[in-house]
Amino acid sequence: MFVQGMGGQMDYFGLWIDSNFNHGHSKAKPKCTTYGSPQLSAEPDFEVDVIEVWALGPEKREEGDSDEEGEKTVSSEESCDNY
Repeated sequence: MFVQGMGGQMDYFGLWIDSNFNHGHSKAKPKCTTYGSPQLSAEPDFEVDVIEVWALGPEKREEGDSDEEGEKTVSSEESCDNY
């Protein structure tokens, strides 16, 4: 189960989203204890409309591409075939 909460304190997160990404809450009134920001939603509990996710880091390689050390990447299926 994946549950993401950040900022604030246990059960009073600045932003919390459930494992299905359907519901969340922002219980940071009057301000988030971590970031000092106000509550991020009109009501403390809310239903998620849209989630936009960004990733930062190295460019994703395709299976079979070589990495910088010249090693070939393999899928989990290929590695299981060796046993």
